[in-house]
Amino acid sequence: MNQIVVHNQIGARKPVRNFVMEWNDGVPCTVRELIAERVRYEHDRIHTQPAGLSPNEIVNLPNLFLFENLTADAAVARALSAFEKNGFMLFADGKQLSDLDDTITILPQTYVTFIRLIPLKGG
Repeated sequence: MNQIVVHNQIGARKPVRNFVMEWNDGVPCTVRELIAERVRYEHDRIHTQPAGLSPNEIVNLPNLFLFENLTADAAVARALSAFEKNGFMLFADGKQLSDLDDTITILPQTYVTFIRLIPLKGG
């Protein structure tokens, strides 16, 4: 079983380690699958925690779907659309991935960083 260590980053801030996902050995992983798994994980975590999330956890979420009544599938669709519209960037072991069908080589420990982009004021 391989591990995908997921980090979140907002703009130029320092990345924050968020969680570790398990991935089966020898199973290929596309950007689309990684985003979908990550969003489902966050969706389940948010909607099953009775006490909710701390402000720090909310700030580091990749999407703000938790404030709406979206299904996990709708949240995945929104995240995939955001990726295609450059709403966030994705790096795996230091390499930027720009297409949903790009394949990620999953090593025994792969480091993934989701960088949420913030629009500049005034334009």
